[in-house]
Amino acid sequence: MPTTPGAEHTLMRHQLCERLRQLRAQAQLTQRETAGKLGWSVSKLVRIESGQAGASVTDVRALLAQYGISDPRETDTLGRLALASRRQPFGQHRALFTPEHLVYLRYEAAATRLRSFCLLMPDLLQTDRYARHQVTALAAPDTPEDTIRQLVQARMERQAAILHRDDVQLWFILDEASIRRIGPDGEQLWREQLQRLQQLAQRATITIQILPFDRGYLHGTTTSFTLLDVDDGETLLYRGEPNAALHHAPALRARYETAFAALAEASADPSTIWGHQPATHQPRTDLLKGQASAPGNQGRS
Repeated sequence: MPTTPGAEHTLMRHQLCERLRQLRAQAQLTQRETAGKLGWSVSKLVRIESGQAGASVTDVRALLAQYGISDPRETDTLGRLALASRRQPFGQHRALFTPEHLVYLRYEAAATRLRSFCLLMPDLLQTDRYARHQVTALAAPDTPEDTIRQLVQARMERQAAILHRDDVQLWFILDEASIRRIGPDGEQLWREQLQRLQQLAQRATITIQILPFDRGYLHGTTTSFTLLDVDDGETLLYRGEPNAALHHAPALRARYETAFAALAEASADPSTIWGHQPATHQPRTDLLKGQASAPGNQGRS
């Protein structure tokens, strides 16, 4: 399945942002200097360069003039990118997410490869019922029911945008805690979710691994993180809470690529996890021996 139109808009915005950052660097101007010359706030330029806000053709031409770019081909190309990138996926959910997370969601939908280490069950792998359970449990007590519904709907839309594409490779490493944590009376929900993981793991484009408890502490396991490859060959890093943000810095990204490779080496082969149907009241270690058993009262510390 080809990349979605919304993903194409995201790639165009990414190309525009990357080129504008390059041209400013070549002109040896800081963001503050550039914004000051144009009479803009620094935050406006920061949002444009990070992809959090779209740039108009007028904005692009003003920036190019400051950078000393007069080549009509460059001006026309970036102007077309500005026009095409104004429409972005998930715009209808902007009230639900921070600007930084919206940028991440748009890159996620456009990615050619995604590698993710997850402390909680990944949003992209959840059943509808599990997503509602998790969103409700983690939301503030006074969160309106309509907000819960919209958050679950957004999660399902993310899945639709990427899971069924055949031009993207998805690799998830789940901390063992993510598949152990269930609420009271949640065994059926747990069974459905594990069956969902088992089904997804059969796809050629999806790899799922579990990092067992007995692997100890490893670099990168203090927060969830995702590495996104985009069409132009760049890899972006998104780190989860606290201070969730999308990072472009090559050195930081390289650290997490190394960490992900080490986590993959330490994680369990999925074929040892899905060997049997769930059975209740089995020892906790059975999951890693091929028994997908519900974490009941036995074996709890």
